[in-house]
Amino acid sequence: MLLDGGASVAAATDLGDTALHWAAVGGHVEVIQQLIGAGADIAVTAYFHASVDDGGQPLHWASVGGFALAVEALLDAGASIAALSDDRMTPLHWAGRGGSAEVLRVLLGAGADVGATSDNGTSALHLACERGSVEGVRLLLSAGADPTVVCCNGRTTLHAASRGGSAEAVRMLLAAGVEVRATTNDGETALHDVCCQGGADAVRLLLAAGAEANATDRRGNSPLHKACCWDKTEVVRMLLVAGAERRPWRPPPRDVSVAAAAAAAAAAAAAAAAAAAAAAAAAAATTDASPSCATLRGGEGGACVRGGAGGGGGVRRLQGVVAATTPATRGSAVRRRRDG
Repeated sequence: MLLDGGASVAAATDLGDTALHWAAVGGHVEVIQQLIGAGADIAVTAYFHASVDDGGQPLHWASVGGFALAVEALLDAGASIAALSDDRMTPLHWAGRGGSAEVLRVLLGAGADVGATSDNGTSALHLACERGSVEGVRLLLSAGADPTVVCCNGRTTLHAASRGGSAEAVRMLLAAGVEVRATTNDGETALHDVCCQGGADAVRLLLAAGAEANATDRRGNSPLHKACCWDKTEVVRMLLVAGAERRPWRPPPRDVSVAAAAAAAAAAAAAAAAAAAAAAAAAAATTDASPSCATLRGGEGGACVRGGAGGGGGVRRLQGVVAATTPATRGSAVRRRRDG
């Protein structure tokens, strides 16, 4: 009805989303087909989250929405299986984020690259793990996804699964050989993550696989600190039984390289300040050495009096203490004696 009334299929919001984006994320197959038939652009990009640089095409939106039939309709219309969002994620990434194993199956069947990574090294497997999608994780692993892939921040798929809270996903990744003691760039282990979001079963699996109960991140937090912070009573008990130390939080030792860099920066700032002070002193000396300087010399020494144009103030330098008089002054003194 709207199309018959002349509504534009290209109309978009400030974030770029069109009617096709919303039909895709809502899984409305007939609407998708009508819009495409009316000339809607299947490759137009729109932001899914206003505050995140994640602009995606309608196929991305349908994938995260979890609607396999909508995904198939867009693929049939020519949508690219390898289309990239603004953060270089494919529709398979978005399907992993959505957690739908059925959508993942459709995309993989259409030739999606299971090993594709985003601009920060995230894989579809990372996102399915973080979502807690057990079937999605199983499907991606069986399709050849690399369980050992690491993001640019050092986060492994085991970190993601631990944060996702699925004990079964954790078990599958441990069985696939992911290192249980691997740390992120901030020093966090999978055990840190599971103590925030996961349950006791996942904690039990990690501890049995050799996770370190007293590992500390760069902020000085141990898994026990995390469990206490997130009010995980059962997890706290398990960690204590596993030998976690009951110690107060302490800031980590300062990184020597960071301290050295800070010292170098302070030295450079001090040198710059000294140079500025020297330049200011030189400028002041130049101002003092003006033509108003009168040099009075007498006997073996002399006195240099420097002042401003009015003769007052300035710098006075005395070179010896000399009682000096001019010839005119001496003549006046002789006349006074004669008059007396």
